[in-house]
Amino acid sequence: MTELTSYCEPLRLRLSGSVVSPGTGPADTLGVVVEGDVADLTTLANAIPDFVGRGHQLYIDRRAFRPVVVLARVKRAAFDAEAAKAVLDRYKGPVWTADHVRVVHHTYRTDEGDRYAEVRTHPFTSGRSGAR
Repeated sequence: MTELTSYCEPLRLRLSGSVVSPGTGPADTLGVVVEGDVADLTTLANAIPDFVGRGHQLYIDRRAFRPVVVLARVKRAAFDAEAAKAVLDRYKGPVWTADHVRVVHHTYRTDEGDRYAEVRTHPFTSGRSGAR
């Protein structure tokens, strides 16, 4: 990962608008869309499985990357995320700079949600003095 992030420059991102799924029927997942340097973010996300998987016996999530932050998943059939989507569609969050990748490990699941532990942080070093 250090090698991969040595080629990365900081990304300017923001959360804006919303997305629900599934696309048909009652929506049970609500998220906000990531905007900004999404092409570079997608390139990085698509490269990570190859770098992390080298020589490690780790589970690699190989689903297609979607620049979305999931806010809620509901299992009740009576819930439809469309009402919340209408509110979030108008949301335009502040722009921030992402300057590192944080590798986390899923440690356990509780009634309150999943728990993760940080494994390592890898800063983006391209363009910095001493970077490749």
